[in-house]
Amino acid sequence: MTTIEIAFIATALAMALAWAFMGWSSGIVSELRRFFILFFAMFCALRFWHPVAKFFQQTLLDPTAPAITPISATVAFALLFVSTALLAATAVNVWEKPAAVKGVKTAASSPGRLVSALLGFVSGLVFSCLLILVTSVALSSGTEPVATPRTLSSRLHALPIAVFRFVERTTTGASESDASATSLPKTDKADGAPALEWSGPSGS
Repeated sequence: MTTIEIAFIATALAMALAWAFMGWSSGIVSELRRFFILFFAMFCALRFWHPVAKFFQQTLLDPTAPAITPISATVAFALLFVSTALLAATAVNVWEKPAAVKGVKTAASSPGRLVSALLGFVSGLVFSCLLILVTSVALSSGTEPVATPRTLSSRLHALPIAVFRFVERTTTGASESDASATSLPKTDKADGAPALEWSGPSGS
């Protein structure tokens, strides 16, 4: 196991535990807010990652490149995630204002704290895996990805995509090979394949 893989695993565990503590401390309402914002931003960013990265590549960075470069993919994901997270946070704040004006309060209870801690742990784990995925994409080059399919860190950075694929398959019935499926970076590639390779019919 390489140093970067150890760092990936330590980051994932540390962030999951930190978010679990935040969930325990802040309560169920605050944690549900964070949970919604994170997953909304993650799903939007993953859904539109490929077309936005392709747009950046062809219009702003290097139109002559034969495929999407790691920097195009990284910039596209960062902008998508941050913008949709801000949008979701704004919507949540607007929705919560009437309750705040009326003085509605939620009492913290032990079961509620346990649930919020669990939600925090899940949110922290998914967010850290998302960071690992984007870092792997950003650092990939040639045919040498940061993590190979046989390592634990690769399984970690595949988690957000696995969650997205499950929701997409459940809600739309589209499998990874369908024409309507979302193009996402492949996390299980054969030896010698490009480090940044996209799955789906439009992947390139």
